[in-house]
Amino acid sequence: MSADMPEKPSTLWTWIVEYSPWLSTFGLSMFAAFAQYAGKVRKGGKWVWGELALDSVICVFVGLLTHLLCVWQGIDGPARSVLVAISAHMGTRAMMQYESIRDRILGQVE
Repeated sequence: MSADMPEKPSTLWTWIVEYSPWLSTFGLSMFAAFAQYAGKVRKGGKWVWGELALDSVICVFVGLLTHLLCVWQGIDGPARSVLVAISAHMGTRAMMQYESIRDRILGQVE
């Protein structure tokens, strides 16, 4: 692109297209959080909005972490979506797995 050409204005559509992988990661992680929490309630747990919010934060964090790991490893498209959804649904269990991987790579972190 030459220096004389004006830059195209950013529109909502270009923003959505540019950030769609991140938006889909957030959406899948939130959906996984609701699915995980619904499972807890179905097993006899009580519906508590605060617990749902905390589970959502954990699931979204795990989903974003998985997204970053997929980008790092070059995994894209449906494979990344599946990995994000599964790990976000796992929530804290996925975090424990990530911590064990970190400890193998970096050594035991206290």
